[in-house]
Amino acid sequence: MPWREADLAIYHPRSKWAALGVRTRDGKRVQADSVPAALLIPMGRNGPAFLAYENFKIYPQWNQSLNYAITAAYLATRLTGAPRYRPGRVTVQRLSNRRGFDSGGIDGNHGAKCRAAVKKAQLRFGLPAESYPSSELMDRLRR
Repeated sequence: MPWREADLAIYHPRSKWAALGVRTRDGKRVQADSVPAALLIPMGRNGPAFLAYENFKIYPQWNQSLNYAITAAYLATRLTGAPRYRPGRVTVQRLSNRRGFDSGGIDGNHGAKCRAAVKKAQLRFGLPAESYPSSELMDRLRR
């Protein structure tokens, strides 16, 4: 997957996303048609992914926080009956706990306890303590 294509500013037809291997939450191929969509991965390639359509562009105009915009759009889909999204991989929680940094339960949520564990690990490894699981931190946790 060319991850550089996952950006709110980059729209491709769903047929291209399907050809790149993007799947629905139940593992089926994305519909291969000409509907333009952007791939959003707000927590990185191992977290949840969302296809944003043209109508999504109004959300960041209303509130510039991408996380807020995704949350508002996701809530709208849930209100219309869409199933709950499957959390991304829980690698940071699993690795943190294994290395002695208590991130709480392994649930795929990057909540307060997980952020605190990430920050403690970053401090121990001499990395910038930003509470976000960078690739450098993940490499250290895997060793």
